[in-house]
Amino acid sequence: MGQFLPGTAILRANGYDVAARPVVALWALALLPSGLLGGSPRRPPGHGHRYAAGGACGAFFLLDRLLAGTIAQLLKHLPVAVIALLAGLALLGAIMKSLRTLSPEGSPADRQAGLLAFMVTSSSVSVMGIGSAFWGVVVGIAAVGLSALAARVKRA
Repeated sequence: MGQFLPGTAILRANGYDVAARPVVALWALALLPSGLLGGSPRRPPGHGHRYAAGGACGAFFLLDRLLAGTIAQLLKHLPVAVIALLAGLALLGAIMKSLRTLSPEGSPADRQAGLLAFMVTSSSVSVMGIGSAFWGVVVGIAAVGLSALAARVKRA
């Protein structure tokens, strides 16, 4: 749910009319049984505080729902670049987890290089008339090269 708000803000900042209410309502309805039964993905099943965790989750969802309009209004007044930055930061953890799942045998340096390449490619930056796809490849190769160089220096 936390990744939905920045994504919606970016879509709206770029002129797309996205209806947030149905998505939030569907998400809340889907999680309602879990919250009422004390289920929480952050607590083991036999833990004594599972009902408190479910209640806290429900309270935060209600608070989020009550403040959704205010949060949207605040985001509306932010510059597009700041919204994109916030969305990118919100998604970094999910992207890194996906990269870890995709290549569990890969080194953290390789995953970081892939993440850097992805970020540059998705930035739509253009330098000297050359698009972001090219610069993403350049940054990814440079990151792998710098990681290999750092590993050699560390071993020496």
